[in-house]
Amino acid sequence: MQDAEAFVGKMKDLHLAFWYDSEVYNGGHGQYLSNQGLEKAKATISALERLGARTLSLTLSEAIALDAK
Repeated sequence: MQDAEAFVGKMKDLHLAFWYDSEVYNGGHGQYLSNQGLEKAKATISALERLGARTLSLTLSEAIALDAK
């Protein structure tokens, strides 16, 4: 996996969204958070918002909140 920092603008947002989708599809939100970490998850929430994927950004926000409990 290439790091998101290698990309700029919309390509970075798309990269973050792709890895979010890929990780969740493969192993769920727990796997995503374990593999990507909290900082990347927060960046992904912002990226999803910019891409207009509001429902996905809310879902990821809820998964982070549940993981913190």
